[in-house]
Amino acid sequence: MSDRVNNWTKLKKTRHELTEKQIQPLQSLV
Repeated sequence: MSDRVNNWTKLKKTRHELTEKQIQPLQSLV
């Protein structure tokens, strides 16, 4: 159970980091 939660948290964190990387270039353009 905690293993699944761990994977989910890791996935969420990775998605968040990806989103930040995609947003940052846009912010530097503005």
